[in-house]
Amino acid sequence: MARTTGPLALAFAVGLVAWLAFALLSREKNLPLRESGEPAARTLPAAADLTLPPPSPSRSDLPQSAPAASQDAAPLRPPPLELSSGPLAWERQIAHASARGRDAAGKAREIFALIPRLPEEALAGAAEQAVERLPNSDYAAIALPVVIHPQTSGQVLSVLFADLMERPDAITLPALLSIAKNPAHPFSPAALDNLHLLLGQNFGSDWTKWDEAVQRAAALPRQ
Repeated sequence: MARTTGPLALAFAVGLVAWLAFALLSREKNLPLRESGEPAARTLPAAADLTLPPPSPSRSDLPQSAPAASQDAAPLRPPPLELSSGPLAWERQIAHASARGRDAAGKAREIFALIPRLPEEALAGAAEQAVERLPNSDYAAIALPVVIHPQTSGQVLSVLFADLMERPDAITLPALLSIAKNPAHPFSPAALDNLHLLLGQNFGSDWTKWDEAVQRAAALPRQ
C-alpha cells in the first residue's frame, strides 16, 4: 500500500511544479523587456493627457455671507425731520410789531425797537421793512439815531445807508456829514466819498467848510 501511494504523490508534485513554472514563464512573456533583459517598469500617461478635477476653492475664495441680523434687533432709522410750515418766529415778531403801529411811522418805530432782540439772520429783512414804511418827515426822529450810531449792526447799517442815499438832500447830506465826522463809524470813509461825489467838492478834514457846503446844498433840490 505504501509503495503504491509514493509514486503517485511524487508524480503529482512534479506536475504541480511544472504547471507553476509554465505560468510564470507565460506572465514574463507578456511584459516588455528592457535592453538589459529585465521587465520594463509600467509607464504612466503624460500629465497633458490627464484630466484633473478643478481645484477646490479655498476658504478665502468663498462668498462671505453677512451675519444674520438678530430677530430681536430693530432696524436703524434716521430720526424724522421736523418740517415747519408758515412764517418763522422772527417773521411773526416783525408782523406783530408792525401791527402795533397805528400809522406808517408808528409801524417803522415798532420794528426799529424790535431789531436789537432779533436773530442775526432777521436783521437785514427787519431793517428793510422798517425803512419801507418810514416817511421822510419822521426820518430824523426814528432812523437817523440808528444810522449814525457806530455800534449798529453791519447788516442794519448796510440797509440804512443804501436807503439814506435815496432820501432828499435835506436828509442825506446832514446824515452823511455826521457819519463822516466819526472815525469810529464803519461807514465813515464811504460817507466822506459820497459827500465829495454829491457836492463836487473835497475839503478833506475841514469840517467847517463841509458844514457850510452841506447847508447850502441841502436847501437846493438834488439834480
